Amino acid sequence: MKCIVTVFLMLSFSVQAQDGIFLSEYFEGNSEQKALEIYNGNPGQGSIDLNRLRISIYSNGATLIATLQLGLADDGTTTSLAWNNVFVVYGNSANGFPSPGTNLPNVPPARRFGTTSDVTQFNGDEAIELQYDVDGTGATWATADILGVIGEDPGSAWTGGGISTLNSSLERKSIINTGVQSNPGSFDPSVEWNDNNNITPPIITLGQHITDNPLLIALASFTASAGNNRVTLRWVTESEFENVGFKILRSNEENGEYILRESYENNPALQGKYNSSERTVYRFVDEVVINDATYWYKLVDVDANGIHTEHGPISATPHAVGDEITTISNNAPKRFELYPNFPNPFNPRTTLRFDIPSLRQETTDVEVSIYNTQGQLVKTLYRGQLPTGTHELQWIGDTDNGGNAATGMYYGLLKMNNLVKTTKMLLLK
Repeated sequence: MKCIVTVFLMLSFSVQAQDGIFLSEYFEGNSEQKALEIYNGNPGQGSIDLNRLRISIYSNGATLIATLQLGLADDGTTTSLAWNNVFVVYGNSANGFPSPGTNLPNVPPARRFGTTSDVTQFNGDEAIELQYDVDGTGATWATADILGVIGEDPGSAWTGGGISTLNSSLERKSIINTGVQSNPGSFDPSVEWNDNNNITPPIITLGQHITDNPLLIALASFTASAGNNRVTLRWVTESEFENVGFKILRSNEENGEYILRESYENNPALQGKYNSSERTVYRFVDEVVINDATYWYKLVDVDANGIHTEHGPISATPHAVGDEITTISNNAPKRFELYPNFPNPFNPRTTLRFDIPSLRQETTDVEVSIYNTQGQLVKTLYRGQLPTGTHELQWIGDTDNGGNAATGMYYGLLKMNNLVKTTKMLLLK
């Protein structure tokens, strides 16, 4: 039988929903001429619904003054902000920008929204927050960027490095590729902003933004599955920016030396899509492995400038005996545990989840089996080595001889060294 060990990494190395979405220009001009430019540099989101963006203003240390959720652009049809593009929210009162086409020449109607909301009534001493609707339901809003410090009164303006937010036009520095996603302890505008010394219309800087270090790849997953004398690596990108290709590094230890196993330079299957906003699935099979040995892998993406970015590591242990088993977390559990199967009762499929705590060795011998009420072995689900973590596998109501188990009570049994855990399981047909 084939053994498959699959490691699902959490998205800690991936682009989060609000990453790369930030305020790229702040305009606090004469009278009520105010504007904020929003940049979408998140490759994983692609075009984002304007309804999933909102701006909040906090004046003079207040907790909140006003919030504006975006929606329809000035052209009356556009409802989204394309990736690597900007959208401008501006004050369109009588003393604001009543003629945006003239005063904001680089901001077409499809990429702007005029409002009399208080969010465009800032005077240099406010904190401004940009939020993103994470799931699209309006229930969970994540902070994408903050200008200033929420809850702090800076006096007449935020200042630092010779830059002030009062009567100023500030552009985000091109080296910035994501926003300030939590309320900072202090705010010096010169750290991430440049003063462009232009507060008199026409405002030619609004409507365009360039970043030197864009978010390159939205990596959705990176998994390793191990069969009999083979390990298959799979990874999925939601989008790519100037991605030339990938390299595979391998080690016999998690913290050991990683050696190049394969490269896009030699293997066309590892070549990137360069620029793409579409989901892409990649695959590499390592057949230079032996059973019962654990291998650790890192995935490296290489961009057009030669910058290497590592992901991982993940591990897999090839073995010839056992069914498919999935490692759902590499975090070290506190104790050895077998959880109740789910669903229960079941017909014919159920899942057993268990914890392997941290041990001195990297892997340990584990066996997962099914027994009937007479103590007879019905099915060996897995026998082999596993690393620390939380794992799960399924029983489909079959037996070792290829038959189907009868309706009745069964016991799931987990063994690790001299430790044993059991759980009752009811198969109903």
